[in-house]
Parts: sequence; C-alpha cells; structure tokens
Amino acid sequence: MVEHRKQDQRVARTRQRLAAALIDLILEQGYESVTIREIVQRAGVGYATYFRHFPDKESLLLDALDLYLAELVSLVRRQPAGDGVRAGQQLFAFVGSRPQLSRVFLLSASAGLTDRVIEAGMQSVFAGAMPRSDADIPPDIAAYHIASASLALVRWWLAHDMPHDPDTMGAFYDRLVLQPALAAAFAGEPVPVHALADHKAADDTPGSSVAMTTRKTEEKQA
Repeated sequence: MVEHRKQDQRVARTRQRLAAALIDLILEQGYESVTIREIVQRAGVGYATYFRHFPDKESLLLDALDLYLAELVSLVRRQPAGDGVRAGQQLFAFVGSRPQLSRVFLLSASAGLTDRVIEAGMQSVFAGAMPRSDADIPPDIAAYHIASASLALVRWWLAHDMPHDPDTMGAFYDRLVLQPALAAAFAGEPVPVHALADHKAADDTPGSSVAMTTRKTEEKQA
C-alpha cells in the first residue's frame, strides 16, 4: 500500500513537471513550435517516459488545462450559490490574475482544447441546474450557449487586453450570458461554476501547483 502510494506520487510529480515545462515553452515560443523533445529536456524527464504518460503533445496540454480548470472550480465553489454576478467576478479575477497562462489555454486555436472547455462547462450546468419540462428551448442547447458564450466573453476580454475590471465583467456576464439562458431553459439557478470549469475540485488534484508555478513565472516576466 505504501509503495503504491509512493508510485502514485512519483507519477503525479512527473506529470506536473511535464505540464509546467509545456506551459513555460508555450509562453516562450508558442504552442505549435514546441516539440516533445524540448518538453522532456525542460522537465528533466526521459523521452520514453513521456509516452508512458501521454500519447502526444495535445494530451499533455489537455491535462494541464484540467488542472487550471480545477483551480478555477475550487475558487468559484466558495462563492454563494446562485450569485451569478459574484461568480462572474471571481471568474474574471482568476483569469486576469494569470493572463499569460489564461491566454495559452483560452485563446488557443486547438479544437480539442476548445471542445474540452465547452464540454466541461455544459457538464457543470447540468450538475447544478434542473431543466424545465415546459421550456421552449432544449436544455442542452441552453447549456451549450452558456458554456460557449462564457468562453467567448473571456476570449474577447483577453484579446482586448482586459479593458474592463473583473467586477464590471462579472456583471456583464450575469446579464448577457447567465440570466437569459437560465430563464429560457432551467428552473432556478445552477451552482455558478459553469463558465469554464468541470466539476473536479482542485483540492483533490495534486497538480494544481502547475498554475502556481506558472503564476510565479509570469511575475518574473512582468
């Protein structure tokens, strides 16, 4: 049992190092130009070891994205349930406090990355909201709208160098995205974690240190 736990910890540390190395390299040269050999050299991991954990580069990127989303979920879950404005404010505050990391994940042209974010968002909507049986709009369409519109709003904010503060964007988010879609297809309000998150708690995810490591890197580069 003890040996198995030690092995799990080694696996988690290796995956964290690989994710942190990938993020650092993306910030330096962009995702497309990064090679797996560069990742393993930066992480201090063997080339063959990489493929025992990930089949390709995008799988590692998706794994790092899951850690980022888990940290976001942990933050937003601490907000009062049903308070869409507050949830939106925390969402934009989180993204804005990690601008480079957020740009890596949320402005990426990778279809797999976008699909992962939207799928996670839809799951969170259904995890916290009850579809209305008398709704004219199918709940799955409304959930897709909430997830994709949330992502689009955050992307606009990042692409325009965050022209409004997180409190203002949180209010916009609630009025433009959350309330109309909820009123159209759901009874009551969902737990406010739907925007860019799956329902994994960061406290259960040992790799949340990836975001902390990259945040330190951003502070050095600032």
